[in-house]
Amino acid sequence: MLVAHLRVKRHQHVCPRHHGIHRPSAPSAQGAGFPCSHHINDTENLLITTTTLQSMIPSQTDVIVPMTLDYMDQLITRQKPYECRRYRISPSVKRIWFYLTAPHSCIAYICEIDPITARNDSPSMEETSFSYTLKSVWRIWKSLGLREMKKNYGLKVAPRGLMYVPTCILDAVPWREQQCLWKLENKPRRVVTTPQPKPTLKRKVTREDSLSFIDGVHHKLLKMEHGPRITRMTSDDRMDVDS
Repeated sequence: MLVAHLRVKRHQHVCPRHHGIHRPSAPSAQGAGFPCSHHINDTENLLITTTTLQSMIPSQTDVIVPMTLDYMDQLITRQKPYECRRYRISPSVKRIWFYLTAPHSCIAYICEIDPITARNDSPSMEETSFSYTLKSVWRIWKSLGLREMKKNYGLKVAPRGLMYVPTCILDAVPWREQQCLWKLENKPRRVVTTPQPKPTLKRKVTREDSLSFIDGVHHKLLKMEHGPRITRMTSDDRMDVDS
């Protein structure tokens, strides 16, 4: 009797939904811990929820920034090959996903940025603090609408400021497979060097060179001293020459 009682206890399970003790009809099929079919469904839903939460983990390399279409056209046409913000973007961010505001309400463009920031202190330029050079501009083949992002990617509201891109969007939309509008070429910098003077052959001055130089100077002095002298002619000398 004791053995039979323990065997019954082994397969008993308290179901909070049914508010009672149930014994499974086939313990080997459903297991002693899950006598009811709805417990298996709850476990599957828990696994799906965990996977969804993992896919919603924000990326550290991509951010979403809202943008108007007219300003976005300036970036596309390279009239402004930089993006200005009043705040500093994390150095880990490498790409900006631009969300076009209403009436478009979609993510349509991706831009690579230079992680090096330049502070803008010129009063003549825009009232921004940090400027980020654009390295490339990509157009998404199929833009991500707000309704689609709410339904498939867990977005609650439209982006109103900087927010990190969920990893599920990065997996669904590989940015390298989109249409590249323009890209900066990584050309090697030309190094300009100052011209160096040509080397001259120098030899040691010997005693013979010094003596020959002194003899040449002395010879010139003697020639100037004993050479023909130019004298001024008087009036009598001129009369003799005329006669």
